[in-house]
Amino acid sequence: MILHDGETVYLSFTSAGNYHEPPRAWVTEAIVLDATHRVVREPENGDRVRVLSDIEGVHQCKAAAWARCSSELAAFASSVRLRAEECAAQAAKLEVAVA
Repeated sequence: MILHDGETVYLSFTSAGNYHEPPRAWVTEAIVLDATHRVVREPENGDRVRVLSDIEGVHQCKAAAWARCSSELAAFASSVRLRAEECAAQAAKLEVAVA
């Protein structure tokens, strides 16, 4: 998405989680301060000013941001499911009962 100074955008970010934390998703409203350098201000986070990360999604509306979070988490879940099936197949080759 091409940024423009002064516009309001919605940022999306997902985390696959780990053994101690579940997968998570965030959507944050931001105002573009400097489009060239990707600097934004986040009113929801105490007017924090920062540079956008390459791993964040930038969207024109909140619905699109949440949709991206949904598709990223679904893709992650699918890859975990596939890997679990591969592990079960390996166990079956070794004649191990999988619960």
